[in-house]
Amino acid sequence: MSGTDDNICIERRRHDRRELKRPCKILHSPTFRYMAAYTCDVSPGGAMLELSQHRPLAVGDKVDVLVDWHEHGIVSQRAMLGASVVRLGEREGLRQRVGIRFDREQAITLAA
Repeated sequence: MSGTDDNICIERRRHDRRELKRPCKILHSPTFRYMAAYTCDVSPGGAMLELSQHRPLAVGDKVDVLVDWHEHGIVSQRAMLGASVVRLGEREGLRQRVGIRFDREQAITLAA
């Protein structure tokens, strides 16, 4: 065996992620279109979202996210979170997972 192990995966996240499924909407800034989604997991620094329909997104795209943390069905626009797309998952039919990083760290304790 060589001195390095190519199978070691280094965790680069600064925050632990918490599995949490909540409905949300994404406003894609470049196209000004809303997309329906769900959170898969969240952390103070970002989230993994699953889009319900395929839309063209690219790493680096700016998005605004409205998460229905308490599942009330109505979310104030004041609760909109600025974010950037940092990772695109494989498409599965019309669904796609997208990793986002919030512009500012968020207190996710409210989402319990």
